[in-house]
Amino acid sequence: MDIDFKKSQYRLRQSIGSLGMALPVLLLLYHNKLLPSMSHYYYSSAGVFFIGILSSLCIILYSYKGHPKSKEEIISDDLVTKLASLFILLTILIPTECEGAISLLDKDKVCYQDTNYLFGYYENGINNTIHLMSAGAFIFLLGYMSYIKFTRNKSASKSLIWLYKICGL
Repeated sequence: MDIDFKKSQYRLRQSIGSLGMALPVLLLLYHNKLLPSMSHYYYSSAGVFFIGILSSLCIILYSYKGHPKSKEEIISDDLVTKLASLFILLTILIPTECEGAISLLDKDKVCYQDTNYLFGYYENGINNTIHLMSAGAFIFLLGYMSYIKFTRNKSASKSLIWLYKICGL
């Protein structure tokens, strides 16, 4: 593999990790209230971070090629990240149900039906199910990448492999 390509792929992985770690911190700091889930921040003042970071993750994951598929692998890095980008896109475009969502710290209502949200305000079980399943599949695929795919590097230190496994779990 070309050294510049490897560096580019490494920077993409770093970006994914940095954005993933920044998301919950920015949501909480900007909105200043703890909500039932990160998805509920879509309806809050921190919604711009929620949509912006997840959209960035979608683009980065779609662009990430990863390592070439080896003979013993069933699924390539490229396929896993393309699927993850699809699931996070669905998570963004189909908001979670927000009926009765309240701040966990001060019991303020978060969602209002008379407010214009970027992708609408939906209160039906099908949309909520699609959102939750997409978010779950996205998180599962990122964990799979970290636990299975990143740990196959035989030249990585034991502490780095341990970190990948912890993050994957």
